Amino acid sequence: MTRLRLGAAGGGDRVRPRREGGASARPLNFTVRRQPDSSVPTFELTVLGRGILLPVAADENALGFFQLVRVTARDQRTAESKALELVRSEWDASPNSRLNRGAAPQLRIDGVATLPWWHRFLPARRGYVFYSKEDE
Repeated sequence: MTRLRLGAAGGGDRVRPRREGGASARPLNFTVRRQPDSSVPTFELTVLGRGILLPVAADENALGFFQLVRVTARDQRTAESKALELVRSEWDASPNSRLNRGAAPQLRIDGVATLPWWHRFLPARRGYVFYSKEDE
C-alpha cells in the first residue's frame, strides 16, 4: 500500500491511505436510481380552476386560473385524474387558498398533450396564471 502525503493546504501532515493503482481506501458509496420507464408516456395537461375570488390588485379580483401540469401515466384518463389531484393538493397547501374569498376552485381539464421522451429532461412549468374576466 502506498501513502499519499497531503501538503499544508490539504490538512497538514495527515496521511491518506491509497490502494494499489491510486484508488481510495474508502469504499465506493453510490446510489442506483431507477430510471423512469420510457414506455410510460409523459402528459402535459392544462388544468382550469374556476369559482375563486382572489384579490390580485386594489380593485381587481382573479376569478380563475390555469395551471400546466406534467405527469407520467399509462393512459390519458389516469393522467387527468393525477393532474386534478395534484392541482387540488397544491392549491389547498398554497397561500392563495387562504387569501381566496370565493369557493374552492372547480377544476377541469382544458387541454392534454403527450410529450416526447426528451421533455423528461426539461424542467416542468410551475405556478398559476390567473385571469380576472370571464368569457362572455
